[in-house]
Amino acid sequence: EEFEGLRVPIIGYEIMEQRARYTLFKIHVQVEADEGWFVFRRYSDFQRLNEKLRNLFPTFRLALPPKRWFKDNFDPTFLEDRILGLQAFVNNVIGHVDIVDSDPVREFFCLDDPPDPLDRLEESRALCESLEECVYNLRREVLEKNHEVESLKAELARSKARQEELERRLG
Repeated sequence: EEFEGLRVPIIGYEIMEQRARYTLFKIHVQVEADEGWFVFRRYSDFQRLNEKLRNLFPTFRLALPPKRWFKDNFDPTFLEDRILGLQAFVNNVIGHVDIVDSDPVREFFCLDDPPDPLDRLEESRALCESLEECVYNLRREVLEKNHEVESLKAELARSKARQEELERRLG
Protein backbone atom coordinates (compact mmCIF):
# COMPACT_ATOMS: atom_id res chain seq x y z
CA GLU A 1 0.00 0.00 0.00
CA GLU A 2 2.80 2.38 0.96
CA PHE A 3 4.25 2.44 -2.56
CA GLU A 4 1.02 2.14 -4.53
CA GLY A 5 1.68 5.26 -6.63
CA LEU A 6 5.42 4.63 -6.98
CA ARG A 7 6.82 5.33 -10.44
CA VAL A 8 10.49 4.95 -11.24
CA PRO A 9 11.32 5.96 -14.81
CA ILE A 10 14.95 5.84 -15.91
CA ILE A 11 15.14 9.17 -17.69
CA GLY A 12 18.62 9.13 -19.13
CA TYR A 13 22.30 8.53 -18.59
CA GLU A 14 25.58 10.35 -18.28
CA ILE A 15 28.96 8.98 -19.27
CA MET A 16 31.39 9.93 -16.53
CA GLU A 17 35.09 10.42 -17.22
CA GLN A 18 36.66 10.53 -13.75
CA ARG A 19 39.54 8.04 -13.51
CA ALA A 20 37.78 5.16 -15.29
CA ARG A 21 35.00 5.79 -17.80
CA TYR A 22 31.55 4.60 -16.72
CA THR A 23 27.86 5.30 -17.26
CA LEU A 24 25.49 6.65 -14.62
CA PHE A 25 21.79 6.03 -15.16
CA LYS A 26 19.51 8.82 -13.92
CA ILE A 27 16.44 7.45 -12.16
CA HIS A 28 13.50 9.66 -11.18
CA VAL A 29 11.89 8.17 -8.08
CA GLN A 30 8.31 9.48 -7.87
CA VAL A 31 6.50 8.51 -4.68
CA GLU A 32 3.57 10.82 -5.36
CA ALA A 33 2.77 13.29 -8.12
CA ASP A 34 4.44 16.14 -6.24
CA GLU A 35 7.15 14.23 -4.38
CA GLY A 36 10.20 12.77 -6.02
CA TRP A 37 13.95 12.79 -6.32
CA PHE A 38 16.72 11.56 -8.56
CA VAL A 39 19.15 8.74 -7.89
CA PHE A 40 22.12 7.92 -10.07
CA ARG A 41 23.13 4.28 -10.44
CA ARG A 42 25.72 2.34 -12.41
CA TYR A 43 24.96 -0.96 -14.13
CA SER A 44 26.99 -2.70 -11.39
CA ASP A 45 24.61 -1.21 -8.78
CA PHE A 46 21.70 -2.89 -10.59
CA GLN A 47 23.70 -6.15 -10.58
CA ARG A 48 24.27 -5.91 -6.82
CA LEU A 49 20.57 -5.22 -6.24
CA ASN A 50 19.68 -8.23 -8.40
CA GLU A 51 22.04 -10.47 -6.36
CA LYS A 52 20.53 -9.31 -3.06
CA LEU A 53 17.01 -9.89 -4.38
CA ARG A 54 17.92 -13.38 -5.64
CA ASN A 55 19.14 -14.25 -2.15
CA LEU A 56 15.98 -12.88 -0.52
CA PHE A 57 13.53 -14.22 -3.13
CA PRO A 58 15.15 -17.34 -4.65
CA THR A 59 12.01 -18.42 -6.52
CA PHE A 60 11.48 -15.05 -8.16
CA ARG A 61 13.45 -14.49 -11.36
CA LEU A 62 14.41 -10.96 -12.32
CA ALA A 63 16.30 -10.39 -15.55
CA LEU A 64 18.87 -7.69 -16.15
CA PRO A 65 20.08 -6.83 -19.64
CA PRO A 66 23.27 -8.83 -20.26
CA LYS A 67 26.74 -7.49 -19.59
CA ARG A 68 28.65 -6.48 -22.71
CA TRP A 69 32.23 -7.72 -22.86
CA PHE A 70 33.80 -6.98 -26.23
CA LYS A 71 32.06 -3.99 -27.78
CA ASP A 72 31.68 -0.30 -26.98
CA ASN A 73 29.67 0.08 -23.75
CA PHE A 74 29.27 3.80 -24.49
CA ASP A 75 27.54 3.50 -27.87
CA PRO A 76 24.28 5.53 -27.67
CA THR A 77 22.19 2.78 -29.31
CA PHE A 78 23.54 0.21 -26.85
CA LEU A 79 22.85 2.55 -23.92
CA GLU A 80 19.28 3.26 -25.06
CA ASP A 81 18.67 -0.51 -25.30
CA ARG A 82 20.25 -0.98 -21.87
CA ILE A 83 17.90 1.65 -20.42
CA LEU A 84 14.92 -0.30 -21.82
CA GLY A 85 16.22 -3.51 -20.20
CA LEU A 86 16.94 -1.79 -16.88
CA GLN A 87 13.49 -0.16 -16.97
CA ALA A 88 11.88 -3.60 -17.45
CA PHE A 89 13.90 -4.84 -14.44
CA VAL A 90 12.81 -1.85 -12.33
CA ASN A 91 9.16 -2.26 -13.37
CA ASN A 92 9.33 -5.92 -12.32
CA VAL A 93 10.84 -4.96 -8.96
CA ILE A 94 8.30 -2.25 -8.13
CA GLY A 95 5.43 -4.36 -9.44
CA HIS A 96 5.72 -6.89 -6.60
CA VAL A 97 4.63 -5.79 -3.12
CA ASP A 98 7.08 -7.98 -1.17
CA ILE A 99 10.04 -7.08 -3.34
CA VAL A 100 9.43 -3.32 -3.47
CA ASP A 101 9.14 -3.32 0.34
CA SER A 102 12.45 -5.18 0.84
CA ASP A 103 15.45 -3.43 2.39
CA PRO A 104 17.67 -3.66 -0.72
CA VAL A 105 15.01 -1.97 -2.88
CA ARG A 106 14.24 0.68 -0.27
CA GLU A 107 17.97 1.41 -0.07
CA PHE A 108 18.54 1.37 -3.85
CA PHE A 109 15.82 3.97 -4.49
CA CYS A 110 16.46 5.88 -1.19
CA LEU A 111 12.82 5.31 -0.18
CA ASP A 112 13.48 5.64 3.56
CA ASP A 113 16.02 8.43 3.27
CA PRO A 114 15.40 10.57 0.18
CA PRO A 115 18.26 12.92 -0.65
CA ASP A 116 17.52 16.38 0.68
CA PRO A 117 17.56 19.31 -1.76
CA LEU A 118 21.07 20.34 -0.63
CA ASP A 119 22.44 16.86 -1.41
CA ARG A 120 20.72 17.00 -4.77
CA LEU A 121 22.26 20.42 -5.38
CA GLU A 122 25.74 19.08 -4.59
CA GLU A 123 25.15 16.03 -6.77
CA SER A 124 23.94 18.26 -9.60
CA ARG A 125 26.90 20.58 -9.16
CA ALA A 126 29.32 17.63 -9.36
CA LEU A 127 27.53 16.34 -12.44
CA CYS A 128 27.66 19.82 -14.04
CA GLU A 129 31.38 20.11 -13.35
CA SER A 130 31.95 16.74 -14.95
CA LEU A 131 29.86 17.75 -17.97
CA GLU A 132 31.69 21.09 -18.24
CA GLU A 133 34.99 19.22 -18.33
CA CYS A 134 33.60 16.89 -20.99
CA VAL A 135 32.36 19.86 -23.08
CA TYR A 136 35.74 21.58 -22.73
CA ASN A 137 37.54 18.44 -23.95
CA LEU A 138 35.11 17.99 -26.84
CA ARG A 139 35.51 21.63 -27.90
CA ARG A 140 39.29 21.22 -27.85
CA GLU A 141 38.98 18.08 -29.99
CA VAL A 142 36.69 19.92 -32.44
CA LEU A 143 39.21 22.78 -32.74
CA GLU A 144 41.99 20.27 -33.42
CA LYS A 145 39.87 18.51 -36.04
CA ASN A 146 38.96 21.84 -37.67
CA HIS A 147 42.65 22.71 -37.86
CA GLU A 148 43.33 19.31 -39.40
CA VAL A 149 40.51 19.81 -41.94
CA GLU A 150 41.85 23.26 -42.91
CA SER A 151 45.33 21.79 -43.31
CA LEU A 152 43.98 18.99 -45.52
CA LYS A 153 41.99 21.50 -47.62
CA ALA A 154 45.15 23.55 -48.20
CA GLU A 155 47.06 20.40 -49.15
CA LEU A 156 44.27 19.39 -51.54
CA ALA A 157 44.29 22.86 -53.15
CA ARG A 158 48.07 22.61 -53.65
CA SER A 159 47.70 19.13 -55.17
CA LYS A 160 44.95 20.34 -57.53
CA ALA A 161 47.09 23.31 -58.58
CA ARG A 162 50.04 20.95 -59.28
CA GLN A 163 47.77 18.62 -61.23
CA GLU A 164 46.38 21.52 -63.31
CA GLU A 165 49.92 22.79 -63.96
CA LEU A 166 51.04 19.31 -65.10
CA GLU A 167 47.95 18.91 -67.31
CA ARG A 168 48.59 22.36 -68.83
CA ARG A 169 52.21 21.42 -69.60
CA LEU A 170 51.19 18.08 -71.12
CA GLY A 171 48.16 19.30 -73.00
